[in-house]
Amino acid sequence: MFKFMFPYIDLRLIGLAGLALGLMIAKLWEPILYLDWYWYLIIALLALIKPVITFFKQV
Repeated sequence: MFKFMFPYIDLRLIGLAGLALGLMIAKLWEPILYLDWYWYLIIALLALIKPVITFFKQV
C-alpha cells in the first residue's frame, strides 16, 4: 500500500516517542499501573505481531 522507507534513527525516535507517551498515560491515569505484569507482556506481544509479520515478509 505505502512504500515508506524510514531510516533506522527515525524508527528508534518513534519508539522513544511511544515510550514517552506510555509513561505520560501512566502518570495521568494511575489505575493502569495496578495491572499484573503479564497484562503488559500480552499487550506488548499483541502490538508486535504486525511489525514482525511485515519484517519477515520483506526478508
